[in-house]
Amino acid sequence: MKDLSTSEEADIHDMLGLFFNGWKLTGADIARESSLEDVEHLMPQRRLGSFHWNEHSDKPAPHMRRDKGLRANCGLQGGAVGNKFWNPWVSALGGIVGWVSPLSGFLEVFRTWIHLRPEIACRVHEIRPVSPRMWESLHIRKPGYTIGQTNPGYWLRMTLKGTQREPNEVYGGDAVRGWHGTSMYCISRVIHRMGLTSGFARNSQGGSVVQGVFYMHAAQAHLCEGYMHYCMLNDDGWLVAPLLELCVDEQACRGTMKTVLKRKNKNTDCTQRIAADTCVRLHSVFFHVMHVSELINAEKALWLVAEPGFHPLLELDPEEPWEGIVERSLERRHLRFM
Repeated sequence: MKDLSTSEEADIHDMLGLFFNGWKLTGADIARESSLEDVEHLMPQRRLGSFHWNEHSDKPAPHMRRDKGLRANCGLQGGAVGNKFWNPWVSALGGIVGWVSPLSGFLEVFRTWIHLRPEIACRVHEIRPVSPRMWESLHIRKPGYTIGQTNPGYWLRMTLKGTQREPNEVYGGDAVRGWHGTSMYCISRVIHRMGLTSGFARNSQGGSVVQGVFYMHAAQAHLCEGYMHYCMLNDDGWLVAPLLELCVDEQACRGTMKTVLKRKNKNTDCTQRIAADTCVRLHSVFFHVMHVSELINAEKALWLVAEPGFHPLLELDPEEPWEGIVERSLERRHLRFM
């Protein structure tokens, strides 16, 4: 494993100047046919999606918990390329962990992936790179290792048609900005519904079980990194994971049985909130994009869960009833995806 030469760096970041100086994707751009020769592996498979099944708790689990199979999820740590978790990546990339595709190549894969999902494409207003000034406007002034930084990787923000209110930091109000990490397997469903639904996560409060949508305020937004599931859409080493910007009606939430929960541990303020799903709306989607090779020289404090591939049979259908997805997940509990 060696560092990239100056010319190799230039080849990889072939759009760097343009990327931060006016590059964007509009709905019309996304509507264009793909320039890729092969798109079959990027096609969605309708009503065939499922979750990983947690045998211990006997319920569905997030996609990032799937740890069996040829291309199972694994933890990748910055600067720790030699450990066993890199083996699936070396295999997926044909024995080469180094750069195999420039940024422009990934952006066309990403655009094509959206183009093939009308439930996303029809909602997109535009997609732009995220600047440091934008993070400041969202009150992300003290970022973690990933949130609000462009090194390693890049951030894209997808703004959506039909959003009615700009969320803010007036906590306890009716339009509070919240953050939630998720997976590319779920993003079509989330965008189609413009929100999230109460799923299999449960917590207790006052002796009773509380269900709803988990989210963070700006001060704890970096903790969403632990819930962001990175996937490789194409066999090119580029990783992508979504982060949701939510608009939460905390005022209405406090007036119902689904109250706000707070959780802390001894060393970190991990304040985590749960709102009734009827009080949560999607406002925009941020995508963190980076190449697996960028982890070679990254700080060891950077740790993420990544999948060296993307299985279309795990992607959730935007319109399928929740009960059908749970039933299929149970039926597949002993199935290993290869």
